[in-house]
Amino acid sequence: MSIEAALFEHVRGLPDLVQLLGPSRVFQNYAPQNTPYPHVVIQRTTRTPLYDLEGEVGADTAFFDIEVLSRDAAVLRSVSRALRRAISGFTGPMGSWFVHDCSVEELGDTRDPDDASGRFILANTIEATVLHEEIEHAV
Repeated sequence: MSIEAALFEHVRGLPDLVQLLGPSRVFQNYAPQNTPYPHVVIQRTTRTPLYDLEGEVGADTAFFDIEVLSRDAAVLRSVSRALRRAISGFTGPMGSWFVHDCSVEELGDTRDPDDASGRFILANTIEATVLHEEIEHAV
């Protein structure tokens, strides 16, 4: 299982998010067209392997954009808050990976008009940085 899939499954199973969204409104990379709001999209933006003098050490830092989309500002804040609380500072097993640290930075809110309805879509982007390694290599 990739770290992308592990983070996706971790987020999709968070009790607070399941209560707010249900497990079917968390997506990897993109949301299908006409997906109802609110929903969450998780996308890995880059990966940086860690090195020592002998080369790669088996641990990586992966960077993710987690975008929360809603038509309701209160729901947007609730979902964003639940995500931040659940993943900020997380350490431990996640799928076949051991996460040494997960930090989050909120990049801010945007408002975009929905071309179909003329109503606004509110978005909050959270950048997550996940320092991880395969469990068999974890110390």
